[in-house]
Amino acid sequence: MSKKSLNAKIVTPKNKILIHLKDRKIKRIYQSFKQSLRPFLKKNKFAVGVSGGVDSLSLAFFLKCLSLDRKIKVFYYHVDHGLRENSDKQAEQLFNILNKVGIKIEILKWTGSKPNSNIQKIARDNRYGLIFKKMSKNNVKNLLVAHHKNDSIENFLIRLIRGSGLEGLSSFHSKHIIYKDKNIFRPLLSFNKKDLEYVTKSVFKSFIEDRSNYEKKYQRSRIRGILSKLETEGFNLSKMNLTIKNLSLSNFSIDYIVKKNLEINSHINLRKNFAIFNENFLKQPDEIIFRSISLILNQINHRYYPSRGKKIVRLINEIKKPNFKKTTLAKCFIEKFGNTYKITQENVKKKGK
Repeated sequence: MSKKSLNAKIVTPKNKILIHLKDRKIKRIYQSFKQSLRPFLKKNKFAVGVSGGVDSLSLAFFLKCLSLDRKIKVFYYHVDHGLRENSDKQAEQLFNILNKVGIKIEILKWTGSKPNSNIQKIARDNRYGLIFKKMSKNNVKNLLVAHHKNDSIENFLIRLIRGSGLEGLSSFHSKHIIYKDKNIFRPLLSFNKKDLEYVTKSVFKSFIEDRSNYEKKYQRSRIRGILSKLETEGFNLSKMNLTIKNLSLSNFSIDYIVKKNLEINSHINLRKNFAIFNENFLKQPDEIIFRSISLILNQINHRYYPSRGKKIVRLINEIKKPNFKKTTLAKCFIEKFGNTYKITQENVKKKGK
């Protein structure tokens, strides 16, 4: 054997991954990714949903680096919604792409009838449901998702069109939220899709393109097309992101007041799925009442996303009426008993019935 062969560096699975961190751009993004998770790195288990797009593949790569660096256990999941004709083949393709770099992914299938309308929302809810179920089985409480700067701006514009308030306009900017008993992290919000595309092409050489991203029947796809055109006119994603960040700071102040309203004027029992609030609860500024009601509804019906703003405003106007007795919203009963109001889950049967 030649001297050259003896000196050749052995390419182990670990080196096959970490060697990409020699690229300055990739290393910079990885360091930012790791910094955003620093307060939670003592937790030894994480999960990640991988669709196969450039954003989720780059996140899968960074998590693999982190697992090698800090000996953290990571569970990789892909949900096959069965909405596209070749979804099973794409799931197999994704499995092979990740397997080449030593990442093992579990394919979860969404079975049963498929919706004809509101498809993206229902698919998203089912995706989270399947992943959360697996996480609970493996005792994992930390989920990472690959939302990036472009997603944040798209979401801002969608909610602006819907007439959302400050909370809705800025909510997507948060890198860490708690839903039920799960921590959900968005560690890539500081980076745009072009950055993540660079990472994925460098590491994996290929990715899976979701054609629904270009179907004009979806509002998000239309918004994405508008943003693409605005960029050619000089639209600055970073400046827009700074605007959203500033809104988020104002939103934080209002959240503090909402928290006080809930502590002083309401009682929430998550074990029995009910909440009670008094008349002082409804004497707060409109925005405080709106957010307080929205939070209670989400906790009682265990939903990730809040009800549409106009529905909550209509509910508040209704329960403020002197002759109000009861109504329903978001699969919850809202009833008045004297000077107090009670919210319960709509499908919870009373004892003895």
